[in-house]
Order: sequence, then C-alpha cells, then structure tokens
Amino acid sequence: MKISLENTRQFAKDFLAILERDGISNVKDLQEKVGYTLPFDNDAFVVVTCRPSTFRTLDYVLSFVVPQINVPVEVRINPKMDYSKVLLTSGEEIPGYFIFSRDAVNNLRLMKTLEKADMDVVRKELESL
Repeated sequence: MKISLENTRQFAKDFLAILERDGISNVKDLQEKVGYTLPFDNDAFVVVTCRPSTFRTLDYVLSFVVPQINVPVEVRINPKMDYSKVLLTSGEEIPGYFIFSRDAVNNLRLMKTLEKADMDVVRKELESL
C-alpha cells in the first residue's frame, strides 16, 4: 500500500497515543517494557525490544507494526551513546530525514538521528511532522 504523508503523520500520532496510554515517557519506562507488545486498534501494535547497536551498546527499539503496511514508525534510543533515531515510511520525502531504502511498493524508508536519548525529544519530533 502506498503511504501518503498524511498517513505517516497519523501513524506517528497513533504511536504517540500508545506511548502515552502505556506510560512510556523516559528511558527507564522503556527498560521496564522490553519484551512487551502494546496493542492498538485494528490489529496494530507496538513491540518494545532491545537490540545490539554500535560500540557494544544497546538500542531500545519501539516498532509500530501495522498489518499490511509493516512498520511505518520506529524509534531507536541508545542511552549510552546519547542519541535517538526516528525511522518512518512515507510515499513522500520529509524535510530533515534521509532516504535509506524503499519498500516493495516504492514507499520511502526515512531516518533522522536526534542528538539526545530522550523520549521528550522524540515526542516533539513526531509531533512536528
């Protein structure tokens, strides 16, 4: 399915609503939710994982999974390296994000690195889309 910029913005709002509902507002909250699946409407959900990253560190990863779309919003937070990454899927370019791949229907996979491992910074970034 081709994803419009408006779809991407709505996915970001839904993602933030899940975080708010489940009380995820900082890295400590993320640590407590690793391994959890946080359900949403229409079979969509957020999965919270911890994955290896650079320099033998770990990223806390929040993946918003939407059936038939895959992962339109993903956030990676690395407290040791003090950065966050926002990964989005959209049919259009988004200023400030760089394209790192395309999916099977030519949607863009976009990424932006934020200079802080902070949920408030991530929240503001997603709200500003």
